[in-house]
Amino acid sequence: MILVSLFLFIIMTSLMLVNALRINIEYGISDEVINGVIFFIGTQSTSVLAYVPMQCILTYLVPENVEASTMALISGTFIWSYEVGAKMSASIYCLIFEVDDDHMDNYPKVLIAKLPALVVMMAISLIVPNN
Repeated sequence: MILVSLFLFIIMTSLMLVNALRINIEYGISDEVINGVIFFIGTQSTSVLAYVPMQCILTYLVPENVEASTMALISGTFIWSYEVGAKMSASIYCLIFEVDDDHMDNYPKVLIAKLPALVVMMAISLIVPNN
């Protein structure tokens, strides 16, 4: 499920790149259609696909009598990574590639840089215990 979630993020990022480069117009796909698909795949429910199995796996690793605080730490880490961490990393990418309201032509470079980072995250997720 973690890999599925990350794979869906790769699809979403690729579709965003296609939209940013206006390739969708060349193939006759309207902005409304491609943005609808991007918004559907990029919702919070997609990220929850990774959260639920990880929560179940980590439940078995929690020492006795500290379940509540450990689960709060795990939940907080996931929320931080999807809400705060994602926005911070996007800001860093925008600083690196000098993307702002006046310089959106570098935005495709941000998306291209995001794709290898997602592949690295997929590789790192393979170290999570799965039994």
